[in-house]
Amino acid sequence: MVLFGAWYFSDVVAELATEFGWTVIGRVDPEPPSRTRTLWEVPKGVACFVAIGDNKQREYVTSQLELHSRRIVSMVHASAVVSRSAIISAGSFIGDTQSSEQAAAWARVSSSMPAP
Repeated sequence: MVLFGAWYFSDVVAELATEFGWTVIGRVDPEPPSRTRTLWEVPKGVACFVAIGDNKQREYVTSQLELHSRRIVSMVHASAVVSRSAIISAGSFIGDTQSSEQAAAWARVSSSMPAP
């Protein structure tokens, strides 16, 4: 699996992906944190997940992946409560309460830190 985005939300997604048995082979981000190794090329046929917190950027990257026929997967935590009538589209992330709280805490910390 390749994650698009290399910041805090992608850390939460990577953790859940690992629980599902996926191997995250890399991340794609034009301005990654120094702690993250990124890919310059995405292998064909690999599963992709857009882990970008900004809605407009996430929508744009997802549309570009769809345009190039990339396989976009969804993530639903086993403990998440989801209605039987819910339709979960490709690229959806439904975490457990702990993942959501962790992502929110990371977002609060990152927004109060100066840019790298």
